[in-house]
Amino acid sequence: MKSKKYSIIYVVIMLSVLSVISMTMVWQYQEKLANFKSHQQQMALYQAQMTSSSIQRKIDNIRQEMVALSYENFGIHDFNTFTEIDEVQQALNNRLKQFFPNMYAFTIADAHGEEIGGDIDFLVGDICRNDIKWTAQQIQKDKADITYEPMIHAKFNAFHYDMMLPVQVNGQEMVFFMSFLPDSLVQALHEHKITEHVPFIINNSVSHLIEVGLEGVRDKLLRNYYLTDKEQDLTMARELIKGTKWDVVIVENPKVFNEFQHSELKIFIITWTVIFLFWLAILIIGVRLELRRNQRFNELTEYSFQDDLTGVANRRKLEHYFQSYLTGSSDAAKVRGLIYVDINKFKDINDAYGHLLGDDFLREVAHRLKDYFYETDVVTRLGSDEFVVLIRKLSRYGTIPEIALEKVIQEIRESLSEPYLLHGEEIESSASVGGIILDGGENFDDAVRRADKQMYRDKMLFDQKPNDDMLIDTVPDNT
Repeated sequence: MKSKKYSIIYVVIMLSVLSVISMTMVWQYQEKLANFKSHQQQMALYQAQMTSSSIQRKIDNIRQEMVALSYENFGIHDFNTFTEIDEVQQALNNRLKQFFPNMYAFTIADAHGEEIGGDIDFLVGDICRNDIKWTAQQIQKDKADITYEPMIHAKFNAFHYDMMLPVQVNGQEMVFFMSFLPDSLVQALHEHKITEHVPFIINNSVSHLIEVGLEGVRDKLLRNYYLTDKEQDLTMARELIKGTKWDVVIVENPKVFNEFQHSELKIFIITWTVIFLFWLAILIIGVRLELRRNQRFNELTEYSFQDDLTGVANRRKLEHYFQSYLTGSSDAAKVRGLIYVDINKFKDINDAYGHLLGDDFLREVAHRLKDYFYETDVVTRLGSDEFVVLIRKLSRYGTIPEIALEKVIQEIRESLSEPYLLHGEEIESSASVGGIILDGGENFDDAVRRADKQMYRDKMLFDQKPNDDMLIDTVPDNT
């Protein structure tokens, strides 16, 4: 029973170990996914910040160069030398192209917003004119800090953004206006793309309107001009470009996380499988060793409970079952008995036929006793020619315990008195038999002693004269 308990404990421990390993691996797997996502989030934020800073520097540089040019009268020292507006326009265009190779259009307007030079009539639309007039109005209101925030203006095949600021030329307040193609914005998105996620420049004054993407300005995008609801949910970072109407937005590319998750899951499954197979091998080996140990333990236990000569129980096993039957969890109402058997004149058989035949004779006695009793009854060899039988249920032999015990004693005596055919010799023998009914409150030694006393009384009668009388002790002998 203990060996079985140890086997169960071993299996439970092994299952606990597997559970701990599995939970640890799951935790590590989830931790890797969380760390990867956090790292991607940080990288996306860094990408947005770098892109925003780069574009902001470009815009600031343009403003500073425009201011510097205005201080020098756009590099034209005397406008009065020009007799035609076209000459002024051409001279300005040549000068500005030297500083702004990517310039798309320009103009100069007076303090009332009226153009006095440039190519706005050809390249710039009404929206730009309105912005120029707005800037001129701010000049008239004497606003010290006028910052025009650029945004993308839609024009067929020429999407652009504007830059304008109030300047003084020859002491006169003017509006300096320039338009640029957004190639530098697209370039900034590519230069600072350090992740596989998707960057956009969006208009922060028009909800989720895409201004620029990796493919170009929005007229070059083969998609909707607005971020979808899903893209808004997947937005990882958003950074304002100061001094503009733009935000840099980084939208998560689900493929990046899915591929990483798939790769880690594959590694997790392979690793767990290897660990499980190793664990299973240890479990099987351990269980087999435990079963073998248990088997060996049971064999040794059985051997220690067995009489070497006859194979029946020995005194140790009888005492073990005596305590188990009388104090165990079995039905206390069951009546039990104890039979004591002694072979009459066994020494004469040994002397007459030798010890080999004597041993076979004892084996045959044990065999007849085992054949007579039930398997739950314990047939025991106590000494040389003495046998004791613990009867678990006397009710199997009769309804009245005293009569059942008397019947058993008589039938045992008759069985053991049958001739023995051993080594070609027919041996006549008999046995003295005594028995008691156990009351459940006595110890093992006292019970054996009382049964031995009843057997001895039977033997005294045998020595005096052969008869079939039996002595049955139904109550404890307190003498």
